Amino acid sequence: MNPAVPRDPSRIRVTWWKLSAVWVAFALFNATQVVLSVKAEMPEVPGTPLFIRAFLGWMIWAMATPLVVELGRRYPLRRPGLAVALPLHLVTWICIAATRAVLLVVLATELLKYWPNEGKSTFLERLGGQFLAQLHMDLLAYVGVMIFCAWRESQQRLQERDVREAQLETQLSQAQLRALRAQLNPHFLFNTLNGISALVRDGNQHSAIRMLVGLSDLLRYVIDSPPDLEVELDEEIRFAKQYLDIQQMRYGERLGVNWSVPEELGGARVPSLILQPLLENAIQYGVAARNAAVNIRVSAAEASGVLRLTVNNDGPSLQENPRRAGVGIANTRQRLATLYGERAGLDVHDARPSGVEAVIHLPLREDPA
Repeated sequence: MNPAVPRDPSRIRVTWWKLSAVWVAFALFNATQVVLSVKAEMPEVPGTPLFIRAFLGWMIWAMATPLVVELGRRYPLRRPGLAVALPLHLVTWICIAATRAVLLVVLATELLKYWPNEGKSTFLERLGGQFLAQLHMDLLAYVGVMIFCAWRESQQRLQERDVREAQLETQLSQAQLRALRAQLNPHFLFNTLNGISALVRDGNQHSAIRMLVGLSDLLRYVIDSPPDLEVELDEEIRFAKQYLDIQQMRYGERLGVNWSVPEELGGARVPSLILQPLLENAIQYGVAARNAAVNIRVSAAEASGVLRLTVNNDGPSLQENPRRAGVGIANTRQRLATLYGERAGLDVHDARPSGVEAVIHLPLREDPA
């Protein structure tokens, strides 16, 4: 079961800073507009105090935004819970609007030393007028912050879903790798042990011991090596050579092996045990299906940031043995798709002049992901 993806507090802080920056920009724009409008009609009103009053009035929203964001996260306006959330948001909106009204009236009377018809109105009357005059703007501001909260929440949910899907894909790849390690063809083990027995019966103890040691090394690698999704190409080639060495002891002169892997590609990252199913196919449907000698060629090449791994054999073609594209090929394609998406793939086709060629292409990387 996947653990829940924790919410990153730093993301919330970044969001608040962005919203505060938006409020500062809006306050500067609004304060400039207010000064220009008032000075056009009443040149005697000082511009600097007027600018400060308009700017600080909107800074109340910059300070209140974290509260609104948190309330929007804890009490979203959706069912169930709407009966509690709606009154709570209405009260919060009214409190913010009242606080702004008090600040604007105090700044107007104390900083500007000016209020139209000041002698004919009380402080409470001024406060009530200011509160009603700006109420609709405060409502728009509150709704805007709530809409932003809902959008941000949906984006975070999408990001968390993407993380969970990536975790599931990684677990799937690991499960496929474990299954591949566990299934190292029982037929191969059975036939290898039979081959060892035959060598012992024939008195060829030296070859039997070599084959047994090779099998032991191969199994030790499969069982003891860490279940990494990717390994260096050098390590993958070492395993492939161990596998084919045992097969050569088994088939003798019927199996020839050629390698063409440039040293500079040795550090490239490839999926662990990605060559084994292709080699197993080449042995089972190429070498074992023909009494004549069959050559297997393993090569690697790079072009335009793409690594190509090729397993070629000159045994029977796909038309001669249509069962060659079996479970191992399908699993390999699935692993490549899971790890790299459309950037990787496996193509199996008839080779010229004879045989079958399997080509893996994947992104060339030399650093662990």
